[in-house]
Amino acid sequence: RLLTTIRLPEGDAGHLQQDPPTSVVEIRVDRYPVAQCSAEGHVARSLPLSGGPAADRDLLLTKAGLQDRAPAPRVSSKTPPPKGRTDLSEQPALLLRSWTSAEAPALPAVHVEPHAGGSRLWIHVPSVAERLGSGNSLDLWLRERAEAICLGEVWQPLLNNSLNKASQFNVGVSYLIPSKELNGELSSGTGRGVYQVTPEGKLGYFAELGFAHFPKWTGIPIKFLKKSRIIDYFDWGLGYKVFAGKETTTIDRFNNSNELISTSSGIGEFQNNSIFARVSAHSLIYYGKRKIDKARKHFIDNAFGFNFDYTQSQGNQVYNDGYTDYALPHNFQGQYNLQFHYSLGIGIRFNRAWMMIPAVEIPLVGIHQWNGFNAQLNWFSSQYWPILFRVKFIKLFERVPKCGAYGDPGDMKFDKKFRSGNF
Repeated sequence: RLLTTIRLPEGDAGHLQQDPPTSVVEIRVDRYPVAQCSAEGHVARSLPLSGGPAADRDLLLTKAGLQDRAPAPRVSSKTPPPKGRTDLSEQPALLLRSWTSAEAPALPAVHVEPHAGGSRLWIHVPSVAERLGSGNSLDLWLRERAEAICLGEVWQPLLNNSLNKASQFNVGVSYLIPSKELNGELSSGTGRGVYQVTPEGKLGYFAELGFAHFPKWTGIPIKFLKKSRIIDYFDWGLGYKVFAGKETTTIDRFNNSNELISTSSGIGEFQNNSIFARVSAHSLIYYGKRKIDKARKHFIDNAFGFNFDYTQSQGNQVYNDGYTDYALPHNFQGQYNLQFHYSLGIGIRFNRAWMMIPAVEIPLVGIHQWNGFNAQLNWFSSQYWPILFRVKFIKLFERVPKCGAYGDPGDMKFDKKFRSGNF
């Protein structure tokens, strides 16, 4: 604290107020008192006393000297070495989330399992330390900050944004649209017959975790949509999906007198479990008047992309209960599949950081296995067209500024002492 008078320019006299005051001002010191020279400064900004929660939070940060914290140095984080590590990514865990703020620190995930007549507790926390080089500029910057600060509805985080990226998490339902029912006639040594093959799609599920990237370039503008570029962002992810379906075959056999002599019926069910990778390019069309910051709250999300599926666990290739009286030959999809897909969604922004996009995704062309521009999957005697109903959540992390306002090192050290009250 400066126990002295600070001289201000004449232009700052306009901030003088009558009782009761409605605002206070933040004063920046331009010259500290030395010998017979008094301190000089200027009014940096006016801070209202009744401006709501955001203004109160700004006033609190200003009084504590936390309103202009130094930006983080631009340092790439290290990748933890895989040697000597145990992969527990498949372990089901409960993720704690007590805070909803965009900048709130990550909380641990826990898993409990029976062990030796009791219980074993697993606690998973972000591995921050092993991603930093000891003593580098980012490590020293984190030591200086020391902690994340809760400011009611928002946070001043400890970790810088270079340790995080724009991340997304998808959950949804999968469904196989079956091909049409197949009917026909067959002949065999026991007489003539007719068959009916009825495919049926069943509900499955999928989950995906990935990243989104919003480029800075303008690209090709679309004037009638008032867009500066066609592609607004890219996203990619890894996930796990389950497709399920069923096929029923019924055969009626007749003798030469056209009399029914036997009826057989069988059901084949399958469930294919796949690991998949996806990449998509998205174009947004905004609508409505409500805005979050400078962007409109609602938008339509169109996307084209590719997905590669590896079916690591294929479903049944025979009918249930040993039924073998098949009417048609069977054809089964391979384990590796590459498809070109399209998705359509409706996006909603909750705040600057979070958005939700319910969407429908369908494959348009099956590149591998190639079926002549047919994106349907083969199983038993039928074909199925996969469709995904997804709800995608995206969290955006602001990029660290490339430059900041830095003073002389001596001035910064003096200012640090001043803010800590050790002047």
